[in-house]
Amino acid sequence: MKHINYCLMALLFSGLLSCQTASEKEAKDPEMEKAQTIYTEAIAIHDEVMPRMDEIMRLKRKLRAQKDSLSQQGADTYAARIDSIELLITKLEKADDAMMQWMRSIKQLPAELSDEEHDLQTQSDTSQNRVPVQQLIEEQEAQKEAIVEVKAMMEESIAKAKTYLQQ
Repeated sequence: MKHINYCLMALLFSGLLSCQTASEKEAKDPEMEKAQTIYTEAIAIHDEVMPRMDEIMRLKRKLRAQKDSLSQQGADTYAARIDSIELLITKLEKADDAMMQWMRSIKQLPAELSDEEHDLQTQSDTSQNRVPVQQLIEEQEAQKEAIVEVKAMMEESIAKAKTYLQQ
């Protein structure tokens, strides 16, 4: 009887050790880790350039003040400079809008579920409701590419505005 109890205990213990929840399996899935890495890289780029939004706002205010000053001095005389300022302001606004759009549209990776939530989802899920990991990777890559473009827009518009204001 003792032998059977020990065998049952050993079997139960080994069964518990070998069981993994779906979230643990996903966390160890190299494809899911790849998606997480890409997402983390995109967020790092965002975190790098987001503080520059204040700089964009300051530059727009300075450019608008200069444009207003030139307009008061004579719009006809300074028409070319006013046009240049308006173009710079437009580029700064487009960079600002691109950042806001990126932040509104970012898709996070699915959160890890508790065992109970996973069991409920697994019972109600069909293959149509699940997002394939490859699709998650593609979405994260697209989001990363988008924030790289936003960063380039921001850096270019800031540099051009600063150069103009230093003349």
